Amino acid sequence: MTALAGEAAEWPPAPPPKTDAPIPWEDPEVPRLRAFFRTLGELLFNPRAFCQRLAGEGWADPLAFGLVSGTVGLLAGIFWLSLLSAAASGLGGGWGAAQSYDGGIGRTGLAVFLMLASPVLVLFDLGFGALCLWGAAAMGGAGKGFKPIWRIYCYAQAGMVAACIPVFGAPLAALLVLFLIYQGVREVLNTSSWRAWGILILFLSWQIFLLTLLIGALAASLALVGYLLLRG
Repeated sequence: MTALAGEAAEWPPAPPPKTDAPIPWEDPEVPRLRAFFRTLGELLFNPRAFCQRLAGEGWADPLAFGLVSGTVGLLAGIFWLSLLSAAASGLGGGWGAAQSYDGGIGRTGLAVFLMLASPVLVLFDLGFGALCLWGAAAMGGAGKGFKPIWRIYCYAQAGMVAACIPVFGAPLAALLVLFLIYQGVREVLNTSSWRAWGILILFLSWQIFLLTLLIGALAASLALVGYLLLRG
Protein backbone atom coordinates (compact mmCIF):
# COMPACT_ATOMS: atom_id res chain seq x y z
CA MET A 1 0.00 0.00 0.00
CA THR A 2 2.84 2.37 0.88
CA ALA A 3 4.62 1.51 -2.37
CA LEU A 4 1.46 2.28 -4.35
CA ALA A 5 1.08 5.62 -2.57
CA GLY A 6 4.70 6.46 -3.36
CA GLU A 7 4.21 5.60 -7.04
CA ALA A 8 1.07 7.70 -7.14
CA ALA A 9 2.90 10.65 -5.58
CA GLU A 10 5.61 10.47 -8.22
CA TRP A 11 3.20 10.39 -11.13
CA PRO A 12 3.59 11.99 -13.62
CA PRO A 13 7.37 11.71 -13.36
CA ALA A 14 9.41 14.89 -13.64
CA PRO A 15 10.95 15.32 -17.12
CA PRO A 16 14.73 14.97 -17.28
CA PRO A 17 16.70 18.19 -17.70
CA LYS A 18 17.21 19.11 -21.34
CA THR A 19 20.90 19.68 -21.92
CA ASP A 20 20.42 19.95 -25.68
CA ALA A 21 17.67 22.58 -25.56
CA PRO A 22 18.52 25.79 -27.44
CA ILE A 23 19.51 28.87 -25.50
CA PRO A 24 16.35 31.03 -25.21
CA TRP A 25 18.11 34.07 -26.67
CA GLU A 26 19.07 32.04 -29.75
CA ASP A 27 15.64 30.42 -30.16
CA PRO A 28 13.76 32.24 -32.97
CA GLU A 29 10.41 30.96 -31.67
CA VAL A 30 10.72 32.81 -28.35
CA PRO A 31 9.83 36.55 -28.31
CA ARG A 32 12.95 38.70 -27.91
CA LEU A 33 12.13 40.33 -24.58
CA ARG A 34 11.03 37.04 -23.01
CA ALA A 35 14.11 35.32 -24.44
CA PHE A 36 16.37 37.94 -22.87
CA PHE A 37 14.92 37.56 -19.39
CA ARG A 38 14.82 33.76 -19.61
CA THR A 39 18.47 33.65 -20.68
CA LEU A 40 19.36 36.11 -17.93
CA GLY A 41 17.56 34.01 -15.33
CA GLU A 42 19.23 30.78 -16.42
CA LEU A 43 22.67 32.41 -16.36
CA LEU A 44 22.24 33.95 -12.92
CA PHE A 45 20.39 31.14 -11.15
CA ASN A 46 21.63 28.00 -12.90
CA PRO A 47 24.92 28.98 -14.58
CA ARG A 48 26.47 25.52 -14.72
CA ALA A 49 23.54 23.97 -16.58
CA PHE A 50 23.44 26.94 -18.93
CA CYS A 51 27.16 26.75 -19.71
CA GLN A 52 26.80 23.06 -20.55
CA ARG A 53 24.62 24.20 -23.48
CA LEU A 54 26.80 27.15 -24.40
CA ALA A 55 28.91 25.48 -27.07
CA GLY A 56 27.62 26.52 -30.46
CA GLU A 57 28.48 28.14 -33.77
CA GLY A 58 26.75 31.51 -33.67
CA TRP A 59 28.56 34.74 -32.84
CA ALA A 60 25.98 37.45 -33.65
CA ASP A 61 23.44 36.41 -30.99
CA PRO A 62 26.04 36.37 -28.18
CA LEU A 63 27.24 39.79 -29.37
CA ALA A 64 23.73 41.22 -29.16
CA PHE A 65 23.13 39.70 -25.71
CA GLY A 66 26.47 40.93 -24.38
CA LEU A 67 25.89 44.40 -25.81
CA VAL A 68 22.43 44.71 -24.24
CA SER A 69 23.46 43.30 -20.84
CA GLY A 70 26.71 45.23 -20.68
CA THR A 71 25.10 48.53 -21.70
CA VAL A 72 22.32 48.17 -19.14
CA GLY A 73 24.84 47.45 -16.40
CA LEU A 74 27.19 50.27 -17.42
CA LEU A 75 24.34 52.80 -17.60
CA ALA A 76 23.12 51.73 -14.17
CA GLY A 77 26.63 51.98 -12.71
CA ILE A 78 27.16 55.49 -14.12
CA PHE A 79 23.74 56.58 -12.83
CA TRP A 80 24.34 55.41 -9.26
CA LEU A 81 27.89 56.79 -9.23
CA SER A 82 26.62 60.19 -10.42
CA LEU A 83 23.88 60.13 -7.81
CA LEU A 84 26.33 59.32 -5.01
CA SER A 85 28.72 62.02 -6.23
CA ALA A 86 25.93 64.62 -6.25
CA ALA A 87 24.81 63.57 -2.77
CA ALA A 88 28.39 63.82 -1.45
CA SER A 89 28.74 67.31 -2.96
CA GLY A 90 25.44 68.41 -1.45
CA LEU A 91 26.55 67.38 2.04
CA GLY A 92 29.18 70.15 1.96
CA GLY A 93 26.50 72.81 2.01
CA GLY A 94 27.01 76.57 2.02
CA TRP A 95 30.31 77.84 0.60
CA GLY A 96 31.49 74.33 -0.16
CA ALA A 97 28.43 73.63 -2.31
CA ALA A 98 28.88 76.94 -4.17
CA GLN A 99 32.55 76.21 -4.69
CA SER A 100 31.77 72.79 -6.19
CA TYR A 101 29.10 74.18 -8.57
CA ASP A 102 31.37 74.30 -11.61
CA GLY A 103 32.78 70.90 -10.68
CA GLY A 104 29.23 69.54 -10.46
CA ILE A 105 28.50 70.76 -13.99
CA GLY A 106 31.69 69.08 -15.17
CA ARG A 107 30.77 65.81 -13.48
CA THR A 108 27.29 65.93 -14.99
CA GLY A 109 28.71 66.49 -18.46
CA LEU A 110 31.14 63.61 -18.00
CA ALA A 111 28.34 61.33 -16.82
CA VAL A 112 26.17 62.26 -19.83
CA PHE A 113 29.09 61.66 -22.20
CA LEU A 114 29.80 58.24 -20.67
CA MET A 115 26.13 57.29 -20.89
CA LEU A 116 26.00 58.24 -24.59
CA ALA A 117 29.26 56.40 -25.26
CA SER A 118 28.32 53.31 -23.22
CA PRO A 119 27.45 51.06 -26.22
CA VAL A 120 30.83 51.86 -27.81
CA LEU A 121 32.63 51.23 -24.52
CA VAL A 122 30.83 47.89 -24.13
CA LEU A 123 31.72 46.88 -27.69
CA PHE A 124 35.36 47.66 -26.98
CA ASP A 125 35.21 45.64 -23.77
CA LEU A 126 33.67 42.66 -25.57
CA GLY A 127 36.39 42.56 -28.19
CA PHE A 128 39.28 43.36 -25.86
CA GLY A 129 38.09 41.03 -23.09
CA ALA A 130 37.41 38.12 -25.44
CA LEU A 131 40.88 38.46 -26.96
CA CYS A 132 42.48 38.48 -23.50
CA LEU A 133 40.46 35.41 -22.48
CA TRP A 134 41.42 33.67 -25.73
CA GLY A 135 45.10 34.31 -25.05
CA ALA A 136 44.74 33.14 -21.45
CA ALA A 137 42.99 29.92 -22.54
CA ALA A 138 45.74 29.24 -25.08
CA MET A 139 48.43 29.80 -22.45
CA GLY A 140 46.53 27.55 -20.06
CA GLY A 141 46.43 24.73 -22.59
CA ALA A 142 42.66 24.80 -23.10
CA GLY A 143 42.38 26.75 -26.33
CA LYS A 144 39.62 25.65 -28.73
CA GLY A 145 39.51 28.55 -31.15
CA PHE A 146 38.14 32.05 -30.72
CA LYS A 147 34.40 31.43 -31.22
CA PRO A 148 33.79 29.41 -28.01
CA ILE A 149 35.70 32.05 -26.04
CA TRP A 150 33.64 34.77 -27.69
CA ARG A 151 30.40 33.06 -26.68
CA ILE A 152 31.61 32.57 -23.10
CA TYR A 153 32.64 36.19 -22.68
CA CYS A 154 29.53 37.69 -24.29
CA TYR A 155 27.06 35.64 -22.25
CA ALA A 156 29.06 36.29 -19.07
CA GLN A 157 28.01 39.94 -19.39
CA ALA A 158 24.71 38.86 -17.83
CA GLY A 159 26.41 39.55 -14.50
CA MET A 160 26.52 43.26 -15.39
CA VAL A 161 22.83 43.66 -14.60
CA ALA A 162 23.76 43.44 -10.92
CA ALA A 163 25.04 47.01 -11.32
CA CYS A 164 21.38 48.07 -11.14
CA ILE A 165 21.60 47.46 -7.37
CA PRO A 166 22.47 50.72 -5.56
CA VAL A 167 25.92 51.21 -3.96
CA PHE A 168 27.15 47.61 -3.96
CA GLY A 169 25.94 46.72 -7.47
CA ALA A 170 29.14 47.55 -9.37
CA PRO A 171 31.54 45.29 -7.40
CA LEU A 172 28.90 42.56 -7.33
CA ALA A 173 28.53 42.82 -11.11
CA ALA A 174 32.30 42.45 -11.59
CA LEU A 175 32.37 39.35 -9.39
CA LEU A 176 29.40 37.81 -11.20
CA VAL A 177 30.98 38.35 -14.61
CA LEU A 178 34.19 36.67 -13.44
CA PHE A 179 32.21 33.78 -11.95
CA LEU A 180 30.27 33.26 -15.19
CA ILE A 181 33.52 33.34 -17.18
CA TYR A 182 34.92 30.69 -14.84
CA GLN A 183 31.86 28.49 -15.30
CA GLY A 184 31.96 28.93 -19.06
CA VAL A 185 35.65 28.06 -19.29
CA ARG A 186 35.16 24.99 -17.12
CA GLU A 187 32.15 23.63 -19.02
CA VAL A 188 32.71 24.74 -22.62
CA LEU A 189 36.47 24.12 -22.71
CA ASN A 190 36.05 20.97 -20.58
CA THR A 191 38.77 21.81 -18.07
CA SER A 192 39.31 21.09 -14.39
CA SER A 193 38.40 23.67 -11.78
CA TRP A 194 42.07 24.39 -11.06
CA ARG A 195 42.87 25.01 -14.72
CA ALA A 196 39.78 27.21 -15.05
CA TRP A 197 40.94 29.32 -12.09
CA GLY A 198 44.41 29.53 -13.64
CA ILE A 199 42.94 30.74 -16.93
CA LEU A 200 40.88 33.33 -15.06
CA ILE A 201 44.01 34.65 -13.29
CA LEU A 202 45.88 34.77 -16.61
CA PHE A 203 42.92 36.61 -18.15
CA LEU A 204 43.00 39.30 -15.46
CA SER A 205 46.78 39.59 -15.77
CA TRP A 206 46.53 40.06 -19.54
CA GLN A 207 43.89 42.76 -19.12
CA ILE A 208 45.93 44.71 -16.55
CA PHE A 209 49.12 44.42 -18.62
CA LEU A 210 47.55 45.46 -21.94
CA LEU A 211 45.48 48.27 -20.42
CA THR A 212 48.61 49.62 -18.74
CA LEU A 213 50.41 49.59 -22.09
CA LEU A 214 47.44 51.24 -23.82
CA ILE A 215 47.11 54.01 -21.22
CA GLY A 216 50.87 54.58 -21.27
CA ALA A 217 50.88 54.82 -25.06
CA LEU A 218 47.98 57.30 -25.01
CA ALA A 219 49.66 59.41 -22.33
CA ALA A 220 52.94 59.44 -24.25
CA SER A 221 51.15 60.41 -27.48
CA LEU A 222 49.30 63.27 -25.77
CA ALA A 223 52.53 64.49 -24.17
CA LEU A 224 54.29 64.41 -27.55
CA VAL A 225 51.45 66.33 -29.23
CA GLY A 226 51.49 68.92 -26.42
CA TYR A 227 55.26 69.33 -26.72
CA LEU A 228 55.06 69.80 -30.49
CA LEU A 229 52.25 72.38 -30.14
CA LEU A 230 54.15 74.37 -27.50
CA ARG A 231 57.33 74.23 -29.52
CA GLY A 232 55.59 75.38 -32.67
